[in-house]
Amino acid sequence: MTFRFGFARSWIRELAWLLGSWAFSWALLSQLFGYNYLRHPQLDIQLHSTYFQLHSTYFVLQPLLLTALVLLPAATLVTGGRVLASAFRRSGPNAVLGLLVSIWAVLGLLVAGVLLRR
Repeated sequence: MTFRFGFARSWIRELAWLLGSWAFSWALLSQLFGYNYLRHPQLDIQLHSTYFQLHSTYFVLQPLLLTALVLLPAATLVTGGRVLASAFRRSGPNAVLGLLVSIWAVLGLLVAGVLLRR
């Protein structure tokens, strides 16, 4: 089996795009919570609204989990835009988009299971 450098370059490019999406997520959350939010063992988030009543307004999350929750939509939008721009011709973005869609599907099933259990 021979190793093709073009194949490796394609995957390095995809990892760079995902790393860029993570950097965007980190920068966004750093602006919201301060630049040292990853040092805390947990983040306590309480939401207030004067226009509508929020029932569960207090959340306790791990900082990396919160970053992943912001990364998933950001990476999906970036990768989806790249796939549409290339008209599904390149295999690297297609594979990453397939992975992201499968993660969304698993999360959707978990949420549906929680909602149906009630």
